[in-house]
Amino acid sequence: MRYGLQTLVIFASHTYGLPTDERTLPQALKDAGYRILMDGKWHLGHADKKYWPQNRGFDYFYGNVFGEVDYDEVRAAQLGD
Repeated sequence: MRYGLQTLVIFASHTYGLPTDERTLPQALKDAGYRILMDGKWHLGHADKKYWPQNRGFDYFYGNVFGEVDYDEVRAAQLGD
């Protein structure tokens, strides 16, 4: 809550992200020997790759770094609807 992210996401036009000196749970788990995967939306910064999930402890990431994605519309487009 100290970063103000409890009510809104970081929008596409913003250039900041969760500070890189803030240790994340995936970073701690990776240090303990776990392999970490994330599937979904990443709302903690995107303007610089240092904020991306793969640089915040995740080994694999399948999703979108922007919060402005509607999965129903993407799925409909994939199905040809």
